[in-house]
Amino acid sequence: MATNEDYYKLLGVSKNATETEIKKAYRKLALQYHPDRNPGDKSAEEKFKKINEAYAVLSDKEKRAQYDRFGSAGFHQRFSQEDIFRGFDVGDIFKDMGFGSEDIFSRLFGGGGRRTTAYGPGFGGRPRGSTTINIEDLFGGGGGFGAESHAPAGRDLTLNITLDFMEAVHGCEKKIAYIVDGKRNEVTVKIPRGINNG
Repeated sequence: MATNEDYYKLLGVSKNATETEIKKAYRKLALQYHPDRNPGDKSAEEKFKKINEAYAVLSDKEKRAQYDRFGSAGFHQRFSQEDIFRGFDVGDIFKDMGFGSEDIFSRLFGGGGRRTTAYGPGFGGRPRGSTTINIEDLFGGGGGFGAESHAPAGRDLTLNITLDFMEAVHGCEKKIAYIVDGKRNEVTVKIPRGINNG
């Protein structure tokens, strides 16, 4: 979804803006256009994608230098969408905006339990993510869905879920298979938009 729009204009900052000014402008716009705050609004979702792309480039010194050197059109001729988001920590997008994984998982599953997420560059430098959830929460052990728990009381089952950047930003559903007492089980987990590291 590479855009040829001026990244500085998208974020409303000058070309000599500091990292702090860029982050502040991004944060304000990301809050304004976040899909959770604008459900069903395709134009807000599109704007959100564009400002994420702009921030991914302007918050990285090397990418910003290349962007400044070649301009928008030249930059996009040289760099793919994968290049733009390579090494971009999705956790930086949302951690300061109140869209934390604990809040999102509490809304989804209720109750307590261990939930962590970690993101960073994956194979070949592609952004990837990993989410750890307490399976007991999925089946009511933590006050979540209310179904009978498939794990004995006090026994935690933990799985890692790998997400690519776009899945983390836009949300997705993941089918997870796991084995308890020799029996294979499956569950579909809905990953909300904007999940971050925690």
